[in-house]
Amino acid sequence: MEELEKMSITSVFYKVLGSQDEQLEKERQEYLTVSIKHKELKKDIEILEYEYKIINSKVQEIGGLETKIEQLKKQCL
Repeated sequence: MEELEKMSITSVFYKVLGSQDEQLEKERQEYLTVSIKHKELKKDIEILEYEYKIINSKVQEIGGLETKIEQLKKQCL
């Protein structure tokens, strides 16, 4: 009976509210962590796309040079 008397409505309310606050804080932290990771991955994708364009451009330049070399070889023969 003493236990029930100690647990007033107010104390029960604060216990529930406290656990809800803790849960909300945990969810906020998880959201922030995921949000930061998402931004990092998005930036990584942008960098990879930029590097891909540069490499692709260089490959095309090399292909053009190979064609010129073949033409010069034919002229020398």
